[in-house]
Amino acid sequence: MTRHTYALLASLALLVTGCTDPNTVAAECSPGQLQDCSENPPDYEPRSAEDIPLLCEEGCTHVAFFNLGGLSDVTELDSFNHLTRLGELFYLSQYDLKVLDGFSSVERLGGIAFENGTTLEAFRGFDRLERIDGRVEIKSHPELRAITAFQNVREIGELVEPLDERLPTEQRFRLEISSANKLTDLSGFSSLEVVNFLALRHLGALTSMDDFGSLRETKTFVLQDLASLESIEGLAAMEHIHQAARFLDLPNVKRCEIEAFIDGLETQPIDLMIERVSEDPCD
Repeated sequence: MTRHTYALLASLALLVTGCTDPNTVAAECSPGQLQDCSENPPDYEPRSAEDIPLLCEEGCTHVAFFNLGGLSDVTELDSFNHLTRLGELFYLSQYDLKVLDGFSSVERLGGIAFENGTTLEAFRGFDRLERIDGRVEIKSHPELRAITAFQNVREIGELVEPLDERLPTEQRFRLEISSANKLTDLSGFSSLEVVNFLALRHLGALTSMDDFGSLRETKTFVLQDLASLESIEGLAAMEHIHQAARFLDLPNVKRCEIEAFIDGLETQPIDLMIERVSEDPCD
């Protein structure tokens, strides 16, 4: 099957039609067909390009569990703009998708878990969303360069106390991005103010924290193995780290800068670890 680019547009009638580009199909969704489905929201797991219009045919604006992991032969997806509520968007492995966009009408999202996307280069969309109820986990994406989704999101989860050190409730309310060594653009989080647990790990190309310039409060904060990070100056809005902070394997970030950052917080972490950072003096 030829690889495709698909767009699912909230428009006037359900129609699947070839465009000028034979590899592009527009699947249009009539608002008259849509229904809330909140009492019994369906799960959706498209397996091929031909499955994409099926969600529109079902007409639900609320989907409980949306798994993109089995979707093949689609390299660019700008779709599902009629959805207003989504329980969780998920994939464990994805081998074709390069650009994920759309979901522009989603107003409530339970969480996102993307792991092992070997081709994904850009993650966009979710323009209307202001809060994510649970987690955002994006791990093991060797080609990922930009996350510009979520530009209006101000909160992820809620601030909670760990119930047990071995199984902290932070696991449910977190932003974790790891193992994406080409990632340089995190501007999708430029409005983020509050998140319970934030961890950036193994992001070899990230040079600054400027995309987190609105972040002001978290329980746990982790920066680990960011080989190109030059400074944490972009975190100037941060006021509270309530529980723990980890600054590990940051060879270009000066210890004195980190210590000054911690000293300037209104609420300083109870548990602080700074290891394998630059020992050069601050100016």
